[in-house]
Amino acid sequence: MRQAGKKRIRRAAALALSVVVAVLAIPFTASAAVQTEVEMQADVLHSLGLLSGSGGSYRLHRTLNRAEAITMLIHMMGEDQAVKSGTWTHPFTDVPEWAQAYVGYAYQHGLSSGISKTQFGSSSPCTQAQYLTFLLRALGYSDVRGDFKWSQPYDLAKSVGLISSETPLSRFTRGDMVNVSYRALSALTITSPKLHGWTTSSLIDSLQNKKKTLKDQLIEKGAFTKEAYEQAMAVYAEGPKTVKVVYLTFDDGPSAKVTTKILDTLQEYGVPATFFVLGKMVDRAPEIVQRAYNDGHKVATHGYSHDYKYLYANTKNLLADIKKGNEAIDRALGFAYGNRVFRFPGGSFGKSQTILNAVTKNGYTYYDWNCSGEDATKVKGSSAKEIVRAAINTSAGKKNDIIILLHDAATKDTTAKALPQIIEYFQEKGYVFRTLSE
Repeated sequence: MRQAGKKRIRRAAALALSVVVAVLAIPFTASAAVQTEVEMQADVLHSLGLLSGSGGSYRLHRTLNRAEAITMLIHMMGEDQAVKSGTWTHPFTDVPEWAQAYVGYAYQHGLSSGISKTQFGSSSPCTQAQYLTFLLRALGYSDVRGDFKWSQPYDLAKSVGLISSETPLSRFTRGDMVNVSYRALSALTITSPKLHGWTTSSLIDSLQNKKKTLKDQLIEKGAFTKEAYEQAMAVYAEGPKTVKVVYLTFDDGPSAKVTTKILDTLQEYGVPATFFVLGKMVDRAPEIVQRAYNDGHKVATHGYSHDYKYLYANTKNLLADIKKGNEAIDRALGFAYGNRVFRFPGGSFGKSQTILNAVTKNGYTYYDWNCSGEDATKVKGSSAKEIVRAAINTSAGKKNDIIILLHDAATKDTTAKALPQIIEYFQEKGYVFRTLSE
């Protein structure tokens, strides 16, 4: 019994030491912390009062829902004051409080009739076609009049500059909404009500002569001032700003007990994460991987087996295990996902250059971490309070990108409990949440 106890103590101490060393010493390959193009566009819309949120909470990765889409449409039509000054009712029972007036206004003005007599479909995904239809209406086009078909708005949307390709997006995110809405500001509007029988080309020719953009229309309606627009665009023209980025990463899942709780929290706070999944766990719970993907998170591989002795015996075993892990992800999602992001079980610290080179030469990008919740350093597990404290302490002194190591195996329930406080801490510090990429 004493021998076994000593072995457990030695294993726990070794594990704790390895994590501490890893946090302090392991290099990682995150890119420079600067704004993305869509984040810059979101800042423009936000400064003009068209988009709520801030750099850390635009929720750009999330699928756009119908309540958000109809609200954004009314912003883009410059009708906010009309919404706020009137009393608007609707027959729907599924509309959140914040969207009540917007949905009521849209319903009474024929902008949207919902998905049934009593359901607006507030939380249902808004497709790219639906949102393009909304914006084309805001520009003065009519699918009723025959300017375009609501189910096929792509040709006209490309013609007026809302999109660059007619290929429909299978998943339309808030980031996609931002990009399209930003483009719409400079799109030309239809001012003449007598357009019956006109062809799309003649409409465009007429618009080119009028030179009135949606931005001009919004200024005329008092949605924002010309000076505010010019200031927003001047800031945009300065280029991407340096931002503080945090990457939440979870190893060893998925698990029904913990990963689902983590996904619920990520959805509530509207932040993305990267899941380094084990292939053997993916095969047991493919539906959780599907949800992670559908929620806009990055699904990356942690290999298949997590068997150190097998993995690190030679590069052939390691590469085969990585491939097997990716194949499990593809099976779960039902298509060739093509993931090329990997995390070494145990991290890359101390691995031979031969092993590291083998991974990168085979087209994989691997990530370690420079911050840890230390939720895998104790045999009996860490409390939620300890995990939060460790994440905060090990992030101290980091100026730009922070990659946080956490776990979502079935035994990590306290990690799920700690997550809200971790997210809130970095949000308060002004961090942008992103997912790791190739």
